[in-house]
Parts: sequence; C-alpha cells; structure tokens
Amino acid sequence: MDPTILRKRINMIAIAMAVTFLIIHVAMLIIFTICGVTPMIYINIGSVIFYGIMVFLIHKSHLTLFSIATYFEIAIHMALAIIFTGWSAGFQITIIGIVILLFFCEYVGRSLNMKYVPSVFLAPVAAVVYLVVYIVTLNFEAPYPLPYGVNVALNIAWGVIVFVIMSSILFIFVNTTTRSQNELTNEVVHDKLTGLPNRYFMASLFQKVEDEETSRHRWLAIADLDGFKSINDTHGHNCGDYVLKTLATLLEESSKDIVVCRWGGEEFLLLGEEETTSPTIILEAIRKTVEEYPFHYEDVDMHLTLTIGYAWREENQSIDEWIDEADERLYKGKENGKNQIVG
Repeated sequence: MDPTILRKRINMIAIAMAVTFLIIHVAMLIIFTICGVTPMIYINIGSVIFYGIMVFLIHKSHLTLFSIATYFEIAIHMALAIIFTGWSAGFQITIIGIVILLFFCEYVGRSLNMKYVPSVFLAPVAAVVYLVVYIVTLNFEAPYPLPYGVNVALNIAWGVIVFVIMSSILFIFVNTTTRSQNELTNEVVHDKLTGLPNRYFMASLFQKVEDEETSRHRWLAIADLDGFKSINDTHGHNCGDYVLKTLATLLEESSKDIVVCRWGGEEFLLLGEEETTSPTIILEAIRKTVEEYPFHYEDVDMHLTLTIGYAWREENQSIDEWIDEADERLYKGKENGKNQIVG
C-alpha cells in the first residue's frame, strides 16, 4: 500500500482510538464520582486531559509517542483502578488487551519507517503490572470497593470494549497486510512502466501451458518495435517511455482474449489459442494499428512500426524451443525489411 495513504488511514484510526479512550474515561469519571472513589476521580480527570493532548499529537504526526504514552497510561491507570476498587471490577482485562495494541503499533511503525520501541521490550511491562496488582489485591483489601451491580456492569463493559477494539485492530491488520501482499505480488509480476505482465508472470503461465494436453494448439508471437533505439537517442528516454506505454495500451486494446506481456526492452510477447480467426489476421491488425497510430510526444510526431514473429507450439516442444522459434522468425522479419509478420 502507498505509505502516504497508509499514514492517513493510521492517523484516522489513532484519532478514533484517542477519542474513544477519552469518552471511556469520561464515563469512568462519572462512575467513580457516583461511587465516591475520590483518587480515581482525579486520575480520570488527568486521563481526559491526557487524551485531549494525544489527539493534538496525532495531528502533528507523533504516532510513536501516542502509542507508547497510551500503552503506559492504560497500564498505570488500570493498575491504580484495581488497587483502589479491587479485582472484581474487571479492569485487568484491559491490561491483557493492550498487548495486542502494542504489537499493532509496532507493525505500523515498521510499515511507515518510523521510530518505534520493539514490542518484545514493552510487552513484559503489562505482564509485570498484571501480576503485581494481582498480588496486591490478594494481600490488601481495596479501600474503595464498588457495589456488586457496578462490578458486574464493568466486567461486561470491559469485555465488550476490549473485544471490539482488539477485533477491530486485528481486522485492520489482516486487511492491510493482505492488501499489501496482493499489491506486492502484483508489482512483482507486472512491468512497472507499462503495467503489463512481465517475464515472472509468463514463467508461471508457461508452466500451466506446459502441463496442458492441448498446449500444442497455442501460438506465441514476439513483437519488436522497429528503430526504438533511435527514439531514445534522438528524443530522450522520456519520449521512449511514452512510446512504450502507448504501445502497451494499443496491444492490450487490440488483443482481446490474448495474453500480452512486456518481454524486455521494446519486445512484447503475445500468447493466444487456436480460434476461428487466424493469428496472422490478428497480428496483422495489430501491426496495422501501430503503423497508423499518430504517436505524439511534446513537439515530436512519430510514425512507428512493428515486426512480429510467431510460431505454433509443436507436440512435445519445450517452452524454450517454442520461444526461440518465434524469436528466430522475428529476426528473419527484421532482416527482410521490418514492419512485417513472419510465421
């Protein structure tokens, strides 16, 4: 995925998380005020201010600071909530949940080439906090125990909140990584300049062709742009790139149901199957389309031509032999005057 697009999406997710945490702390502030848990009232006022500052930091693209600060705020806040109100309120659920959040933040940092603290060093903090507050609650009675009904409601609320947030984070992670893998795969098997499939793509396709019982009914053509070197030498490589991209578009538009790939340089490979229409007719139409197309780059008008060599695949013929046969016919066409089809 484009890093700029990814950064914008992550910023939006971070803001949504910060706002969500702010709302949660406002709700907790109300609960603690009603229940008279005085220390947690002040702590939650601080947390509300904290997440207001975090929204500002995200706008300034301080994502790393936001993730680390949020991690410690949740760990410390929930530890204090457990110590003051007891284990029964379920605050410990969030301490477990923030570990997933931590690793997601590391993934984002790696993806955007940002500074980050490896999760392997920070994750144990949550484990230590969890164990310490558990031991504390076993040995000391909570000074502000909450009513039974409030404890039940908080356990349900924390379960739902942590489940929703963690599920959302994992969904985003899976969706983003899958999309990135698909884009990477697409880049590997497609030519960057023209967008056409490349040799890597064709290697996979040829493997399938070789396994087909009817592959001898396929034909293969190699088309080479005549005089392309002089275009680069005379008008520059930008003009040459324009020509190749335009030619790729013409080949795709003129070659329905035919696989077209950039074979290398100014050479393009076309792979077709036996049809009612002869490949000679198809390739002649392509040659004529290119010959008649008004290539125009800046103040330069060009009329270009293609030489094409093609071959049917013979029974028991290897892929390399098949390609070599088409290539030999291409060079035969070059030697005999260019702008022609040899099959």
